[in-house]
Amino acid sequence: MNAKKIAIIVVGISLLGIFTGFMYARSIFSGTSGVIFETIKDEDWRVEDYVFFPPSMTLVLVYSINNPTNKSLEVEMDLDFYAGDYHLSKVNDTMQLDPGNTTTFEIKLAYDSEILEKIYGGDEAYGSFIIDGWFKVKGNVLIFPVESSITFENEDVLSVLPAFDALFDSG
Repeated sequence: MNAKKIAIIVVGISLLGIFTGFMYARSIFSGTSGVIFETIKDEDWRVEDYVFFPPSMTLVLVYSINNPTNKSLEVEMDLDFYAGDYHLSKVNDTMQLDPGNTTTFEIKLAYDSEILEKIYGGDEAYGSFIIDGWFKVKGNVLIFPVESSITFENEDVLSVLPAFDALFDSG
């Protein structure tokens, strides 16, 4: 064989190896966002900026998120929270999760007099709490940058973040 054919074979095998490594890294990382999302726990809650008349307040929910892997990860979230069609809050956050460590983040839900009246007045259209947006986990496996994400489209907050149950459970 001449040198040109050997070079072509070496380049072909190298490209196949890189592609295989990338696909392997993606397959390992594919469920990571779900695993990380499942570690979210409620830590605390408080009321801020409470005004008696006209009634308004901000409900602050504090959550922790854990990285059970042995890799450093970056978590991004872009989430919108609604009561019916009323926009309560937007969470647009990026955080670094070190291996085995826990980080906290806050969700601030702003309620003005209009939405409080609709919620507590029994308006069924405002009795449901909805989440829209995405949750993404990024990291490196081998030498490859990979990411995994979860998308929420008009999903019930109580089914996505069970920690909300304690706040909104009427039973």
